Amino acid sequence: MVRRHITTCPTGKVRYPDKITAKMSMSRAEAAGRGEQRVYRCPQCHGYHLSSSARKP
Repeated sequence: MVRRHITTCPTGKVRYPDKITAKMSMSRAEAAGRGEQRVYRCPQCHGYHLSSSARKP
């Protein structure tokens, strides 16, 4: 397992550098019983975040 330096966004959320890393983190969160449902790109930091809310229509 490769560990990367975890950074945060100005919003206070964990910033993932790419979509693949965010999806891997989401898989681990699902296995732990957390409620993350999707990955999205942040318009402020241009990184990726996890969200527990469903996708907007």
